[in-house]
Amino acid sequence: MLAQQKTTKNEFVPILNILCTQKIRKQKYLNKEARIRFNNEKRSKVNKERNDLFEKITSNNKILEKGLKQLEKSGKKTIGKEALKFSGYDFSVCTSVTKNSSTGTDTYWAVNHGIERIKSERDLYIIHRK
Repeated sequence: MLAQQKTTKNEFVPILNILCTQKIRKQKYLNKEARIRFNNEKRSKVNKERNDLFEKITSNNKILEKGLKQLEKSGKKTIGKEALKFSGYDFSVCTSVTKNSSTGTDTYWAVNHGIERIKSERDLYIIHRK
């Protein structure tokens, strides 16, 4: 990453001591402002990744909440995989995984709601609430 000094417009790369295995990391910067700017850029990248993940998890929870309300309203117990995909559910993101003691299958949780795949049917899921 390159940072610029405001007054001289000089670009520089912070020097990193390569003793990371011993947990000794000393970066040397041109001035305090450059160090702060570099750390802010580094933190913003971490925050962006974390916020993207949080948005996906929150979205999955809302989708499952709406799906459960629709299932209760219609009197059904299962929802199709295509319906979840169509509503924007991301199957690659969950907060935790638990094993259902009665069925033996995994339940993938997104905060307060989770989905469990039915063993006999590959594309049907049951939505659970914590």
